[in-house]
Amino acid sequence: MKRLLAVTSACALAVLAFAAYPSAAPAEGDDYKVVEVKNGGTIKGVVRLSAKVVVPTIKVTKDKDKGCGDDHASERLVVDEATLGLGNCLVYLKAIAAGKDWPESMKSEDRTFLLDQKGCKYLPHVAWFRTATQLVIGNDDKAEHNIHGYRNSMSDTQFNVSSEPGSKKDNIEQAFLEKPAIYIVKCDIHPWMNAYAHVVEHPYYVLTSATEKPGEFVLENVPEGEYTLVVWKEGMGEKAVESDGKISSYTYDADIVKEFPVKVEAGKTVEMPPYVIDAPVAR
Repeated sequence: MKRLLAVTSACALAVLAFAAYPSAAPAEGDDYKVVEVKNGGTIKGVVRLSAKVVVPTIKVTKDKDKGCGDDHASERLVVDEATLGLGNCLVYLKAIAAGKDWPESMKSEDRTFLLDQKGCKYLPHVAWFRTATQLVIGNDDKAEHNIHGYRNSMSDTQFNVSSEPGSKKDNIEQAFLEKPAIYIVKCDIHPWMNAYAHVVEHPYYVLTSATEKPGEFVLENVPEGEYTLVVWKEGMGEKAVESDGKISSYTYDADIVKEFPVKVEAGKTVEMPPYVIDAPVAR
């Protein structure tokens, strides 16, 4: 699938509507090479919250009868109460020139990734996929959305399109994502909606869950060598901003990015010490 990447200018009003901190974007470098990994190693670990917290409730302020439903728990803080294992943490190697093949869904030349809208939430909330992928935008709601994607920060609009009820758009030129970056996605109609799409150059990425083996991560089939392991977590604290007595936007804590050196030996497993993230302060 060959498509031209068109980057539109940033929308100043949208920047005012959503205050966010820039994320640490993946560096653009040489193409990753798929090779046979013989006797690769494994990196294992867990990401936890430092203490129990009350997950904030997000107010649904419009279109409740069109699929948006009732108030719901913040999607930016998903944690297992028993273990404090954190979900939606992206763990990856900062750089690697060659190694294992991509997951099956990312091998096709005409590859796509579906970012759906259901219940006035983005599904998935955090995702990663390969460069040169067409982002498909779905809408399972009866409400109309306006999906606004920014590249690495809220000052650089990548795409900004309407999303009609029941629609699925798979040919938006600006949503053919060629370059590695962190794409921040918002809805200009429903201010609580937000998501992150990490577009990456190699397959050594894994996303933690808060339900299945909470907070745990495993990177397998890693070639022998010395690497930098990165843990990324979106800012967990969020605060509603009101205008004329109505919620117009949300502000968020800065993203959390932590790097660790790791040495992988052939055929061996590296057990990383638990990485504990401070619980967010109520805002």
